[in-house]
Amino acid sequence: MSRFPLGIGPARIRIGASRPFSPPVSRSDTGEVARPKAVTEGAQRRIIWSRRWELNLPRAPSVTPLRGAPPPPRLAPQGRWRESASLLAGLSVFVVAFCLTACGHSDATHFFTLFPVAPAQPAAAAWVGPPIRLRRVAIPPALDRVELVRETAPGEVKISDFEHWAAPLGQTAVQVLAQDLAARLPAGAVIPPAAPLPPSAVDVDVDILAFNVADGQAVMQASWSEIARPSAGPKGAQTSSTRLVELAAPVDASGGLAEAQGLSRLLGELADRIARAR
Repeated sequence: MSRFPLGIGPARIRIGASRPFSPPVSRSDTGEVARPKAVTEGAQRRIIWSRRWELNLPRAPSVTPLRGAPPPPRLAPQGRWRESASLLAGLSVFVVAFCLTACGHSDATHFFTLFPVAPAQPAAAAWVGPPIRLRRVAIPPALDRVELVRETAPGEVKISDFEHWAAPLGQTAVQVLAQDLAARLPAGAVIPPAAPLPPSAVDVDVDILAFNVADGQAVMQASWSEIARPSAGPKGAQTSSTRLVELAAPVDASGGLAEAQGLSRLLGELADRIARAR
């Protein structure tokens, strides 16, 4: 009798092979193959570890769950996507509601500008001096900005976020003061600011040193200089004269309109002083 089982020869024996494990079968004397016996859980575990040892696989670390602890929830990919979409939708609704609330309660911005003031007396019939051209009106740096600025205390100012000048204040003051001078002097005595200066004309520069509106009155301190062109010849020199004035005018408005009204009236009074000095 052969020492090998039936159907198995020496050539079919492979030591350390990685073929799948099959439980042994038994054959009866009649040649019938008996069904394999059921493999228990412990036997399956021993088989798995024997296969890992043969293949030299690393052993997975064992994790012992806490007693009584519920298993961690696991969301399917579709469930995760739905949860992220719901969070994004809720955040978007919150942001939109916040923006609408902020915009709905913001105050409207008001814009103001200067305007020419009619003279108290008619224009002079005769003009004895040379024509004049208003070259610039200098505004204090603290006031020369888009927002309206009010002095609340010595060395302290308040900037209005919702009251703005419609145009740069210095350029608007040049235009308005030129109109005031033209209304107080004869025709041809005032040259537009952007026009070329004739040889016999005089430039006028205005510097506003201080301006404020308080208790229904506008106060301004300003100076103007008349600058004559150099005379002909190598020894010709440019001549100038400067005058300082302090002016006050009542205002019957409030807020930004009071500042626009007060500065417009004070520029009209300054035009009266320049016209009388000619």
